[in-house]
Amino acid sequence: MTKKKISIILLVLIMAISQVFVFPAAADSASISAPSSAYLGDTITVKVTFECTIGSKKLGAVDGAFTFDSTVLECTSAPAGITNADGAGKYLIAYYNAASTSSKYTMTFKFKCKKAGSAGIHIDAKITDTDVTDTIDKKYSSMVKVVDKSTLSGNANASKIILSAGKLVPEFSPNVTSYNVNVDYSVTEVLLSVTTQESKAQISIEGSKTMKVGTNTRTVVITAPNGTVKRYKLTIYRASSGEEIKDPEPPVTEPTANPYEMVVNGKTKFLVSDYTDVAVPECFSPAMHTIGDTEVPVLKDVVSGRIIVWATDENGENGMYCLYNTEENSFSQFKYMATDSFKCIVLDYNDTIPTLKNYFYTAVTVDNFSVGGFRYNDTAMADFVIVYAETMDGGKDFYRYDSKDKTIQRAVEFTAEYQNALKPVEVSNDNIIERFIALELKSKIIVVSGVLAIVLVIVLAIIVIVKATRKTPNEEALEAARDQEFMDGFGENNHLFLDDDYDDDTVLDDDFKLKGDDNK
Repeated sequence: MTKKKISIILLVLIMAISQVFVFPAAADSASISAPSSAYLGDTITVKVTFECTIGSKKLGAVDGAFTFDSTVLECTSAPAGITNADGAGKYLIAYYNAASTSSKYTMTFKFKCKKAGSAGIHIDAKITDTDVTDTIDKKYSSMVKVVDKSTLSGNANASKIILSAGKLVPEFSPNVTSYNVNVDYSVTEVLLSVTTQESKAQISIEGSKTMKVGTNTRTVVITAPNGTVKRYKLTIYRASSGEEIKDPEPPVTEPTANPYEMVVNGKTKFLVSDYTDVAVPECFSPAMHTIGDTEVPVLKDVVSGRIIVWATDENGENGMYCLYNTEENSFSQFKYMATDSFKCIVLDYNDTIPTLKNYFYTAVTVDNFSVGGFRYNDTAMADFVIVYAETMDGGKDFYRYDSKDKTIQRAVEFTAEYQNALKPVEVSNDNIIERFIALELKSKIIVVSGVLAIVLVIVLAIIVIVKATRKTPNEEALEAARDQEFMDGFGENNHLFLDDDYDDDTVLDDDFKLKGDDNK
């Protein structure tokens, strides 16, 4: 038997066996769509998809769990209908839809990268079709690496730029970003070779390598590992046919205000462009921001939108964080304080300042800056001050700072007294005298002045009322005269008496007699 015949027979046997033993194909799938890396403070989107992959089956149910490393990632948004099992990194999936018309079901999560490190994301679920003919166990995992930009180099300087034709004018320097180049008519392409001071920096080149007659532009873009970007612009002039080539003049640039220079607290400071050796405050990450007309390296809090920079004096010493005011295009000292276990932003307190028994409001010094805060009336507490501060998660509260030990903690006693001082005073007859005695001298003077003012108003009102109702001497004399005239009238024969008022025994004066009684 020939080898060809043997091969044919084996193939037939394999086909026959395959008809008897039908091996089920892999059915259904689960997958995770997530970025492989992100920066500390970034918000990332993670999509989890379940799918029926056999024929036209529809997805009817998913039961299982979705877990992630909650020490690195914080879930800020989760789909409706799932349960957070442990309050941290585990969600229970319970999806049921017997009338489903889709073979897929996708859930979307959003996470905040809260800590540098590698975070695992996992699925462990059972997938069932609407016909309840198959239930498949599926597991899938993904990994997200969270990087702290503050640990990365911000060096975006080029170390060399070499051209295939022509030469740079002026001569290359890492701090010079604009150059002119002249090339002959015979040059149709200009290639660039670029190296960087930072080995992990990324290089890209904008503009065509093909040269047209006249002006051409090529730009070298260098991105440092922490995202700092620097651009080197090359203006290349290609001569026309027969045109003589001369060395170009250096680029003419208009003088502009140095964005790396500022005035803070009356002193000139200079921004640094590399934050590698600077302790970056929590929640802040290196970024680029346009100040004036120039893009400069800054630190930005993606949550609050605050922009800060690290600035030093001309000698690179006495560094401080400075807060950039985007509306006023100005800088002020950023009052950031960090201890081994606590970090916060100290704020100037200029809200309601009540009268306190144990504290008084004044300017206080914390580390190397001054803010509006409170001191103790007790001189034994001279090493302690009360400041108002914002924690890195956005919470605000009063804190007690120990200037001797450089420690800080919540000022619970101060907060209690402060809140009680803001409450309205309820005055009752039982304790009004005690409350008055307890008042400070200034408050007592105000209360007494108020009472005297009220008494004076009442007295003036009484005087006005009496004066308004009292008759003048002329009015009294006129009334007396009228009364006298009335009484005098009774001496004349003007009196009127009725018959019924008298009986037969009535004695009358001689001047009067009764009408109709002639005998009397």
